[in-house]
Amino acid sequence: MIAQQRITTDPAAREKILIELQDILAKDVPFIPLWASKEYLFVQENVQGASVLPTSQIPFKTLKKS
Repeated sequence: MIAQQRITTDPAAREKILIELQDILAKDVPFIPLWASKEYLFVQENVQGASVLPTSQIPFKTLKKS
């Protein structure tokens, strides 16, 4: 599809191809990280449910004190 839109001279047809390609990519690849880094989360031994999501967020609602 990328090659097809490159050789298409009609702007409306090209836009249609790119919109279709964008829809396919949005379904197949819903998340594309722009960078990758190591995230660390330290908790005391009496804290359970600590984790770091792939989006680098920490879900505090899963934390429990034992």
